[in-house]
Amino acid sequence: MTKPNLSRVIEDHPFQIGATVVSTIVLITTSIGFYSEYRLLDSFGINIATFSELDDFLIAGLKKPIIAILIPFSIIASFIFYWRAKSSESSILSIIIVLLLIIYILYLLVIHIPGNYIKKDIESIRNIENPMILYLKTKDVLGTKKEPLSFITSTERIIFFYHRTTNSTLIVPVLSVDRIELISKKSTQ
Repeated sequence: MTKPNLSRVIEDHPFQIGATVVSTIVLITTSIGFYSEYRLLDSFGINIATFSELDDFLIAGLKKPIIAILIPFSIIASFIFYWRAKSSESSILSIIIVLLLIIYILYLLVIHIPGNYIKKDIESIRNIENPMILYLKTKDVLGTKKEPLSFITSTERIIFFYHRTTNSTLIVPVLSVDRIELISKKSTQ
């Protein structure tokens, strides 16, 4: 009895299949990062292409712990796919089921989970749930206890803040920041 073509390919090229799985995971993580950062910054009127660099996208997918936890599930699903395809009794139906599982995990990783987290992040930022005051090296102070700032996100060189009173976004170079003071939400009311 001959083995299916896919099983033969997997046996003949295990390192290439492994490299493909790892590359796919990196691509998924990068896609999650780009999608998340784009949606978040776009909701505050910031053009992501103006301020971001490639490495910002590569690590952005790992900013949310749930995404970092679910990435191994895609690896496990890939191994299940490998195991099913390798067995000589594997049927087309079992391969289709495993492929659907992988597609569902990809949907969760790339669209559903980041979308829900982004909505929560935007709401948290707009409601100033983590109020702060920004002290610059020029001795200027941005934000007060009564009108605090809210952290949006940061890149290697830029920090983005939201100021609810003026409904504006502040874009501050990291090198100009002296310190950031987190303040109690009770003191802002």
